Amino acid sequence: MKKSGCCHPTLNTLQTRYARQRNLPNKTNRKHTMSAAIRNEANSKPRDRRLRSNLLMKLVIMSGVGALGGFWLFYSVWETQCSDLLNQAQIRHSAVIAELQELHTKQTSALQNCVEGDATKEKALAERLKTQSTLVIKHHDLLQQYDEAKSRIARLEVELEGVTQTNQSLNEQLERLQNEVAESARSTQGAEKQIVLLRTQLEATRSVIKQSCAFNETIDMSSQRHKEEVLQIYAAIQRQSFAQLFQRFGEGPCEVKFLLSTESTTDTVAHETFRVELLRSKDMPHTVLTFLSLVELRLYDGTTIAGTDGTVISGGIPKQAQTRAQSYLMRMYVEHGFGFSPLVIEETSPTMPCMAHTFDFAERGPGFIIPLESMSKNESPSSPGRISSGRDVLERLARDRESQLTIIEAKLVSRDIGSHDTEL
Repeated sequence: MKKSGCCHPTLNTLQTRYARQRNLPNKTNRKHTMSAAIRNEANSKPRDRRLRSNLLMKLVIMSGVGALGGFWLFYSVWETQCSDLLNQAQIRHSAVIAELQELHTKQTSALQNCVEGDATKEKALAERLKTQSTLVIKHHDLLQQYDEAKSRIARLEVELEGVTQTNQSLNEQLERLQNEVAESARSTQGAEKQIVLLRTQLEATRSVIKQSCAFNETIDMSSQRHKEEVLQIYAAIQRQSFAQLFQRFGEGPCEVKFLLSTESTTDTVAHETFRVELLRSKDMPHTVLTFLSLVELRLYDGTTIAGTDGTVISGGIPKQAQTRAQSYLMRMYVEHGFGFSPLVIEETSPTMPCMAHTFDFAERGPGFIIPLESMSKNESPSSPGRISSGRDVLERLARDRESQLTIIEAKLVSRDIGSHDTEL
């Protein structure tokens, strides 16, 4: 401050003047004093500007010199500290590099050990996978063998169940046939009739032996003894059926007439008929006897027939009869021992191969089928009868699939008395 006072006398003068003016007694003198000071200042303004410029230049120079000195001092200190820090960082960096090199060496050795261990593990794993794949293949093969054995066991169980049911049915039918044979033997009269019967039985036995040979190729039994018993039962059934058929209906051929009805456009009822001509007694005796027995007991009356696919006529099933006749028919089937399958055995004969307009049972009956076209031998190798009349009625029924005809009556008629039919 002393230097600035020496260098700037005008500032001291103005300060002195202002200090005097503060001590003035009144406002008027103060105003005059201020006016005089302002005039003096105006006169001395150029000089003060030069002084101020010099002062500012000196201040700037001194400030620059001080700043340079301070910067040099700061730079020296900063350079010293930076060099110390750099040395310390280099020392730490060398230590860290040494530690990292040691750690890298340890990790490299550990990695090599891991790689060797992984190679051993991979080799063991490959062997394990190979063993596992072999076991999976064997397991798959065993599963296939198990499924095949399971399906084979299921088929054998079904076949065994069918054989058991067949044996039971055969035993029942055999008992019934034995009773019928005993009754027919007691009612047989006359030696001449017995001789004729024995001759016909001999011929039937020869036919049965031929059929038994063919049947023996298709039968599948578990033992030879059981197979022989079934064949004996089969032959006995045919012999007894032939005896009964010959005794009750003669040598044949017999003919059955079906009387059909359907509602017409008027209030009256239209009637249609067709006839079935059966084989002689020696051909398929059990099948012919069963069908004639059903006809004789009137077990087809009230049932219906209809076309299935335009080529086959089917009917005669009690469950498809009229509502009032169903219970009666079912009761009659049970009372006469027919059950749900009247046929005990399935017979074959080369006399009547299956062709168009033949007559045959559907499976084991009591329903029947009438093919309007020839069927393959695998479906039905032979038939017990053929349609002798009324084929146009059946063909018309086959074309109209939505309609069906009711069997009013099925009766046995004789063909031996001229051209007229006579009920037996």
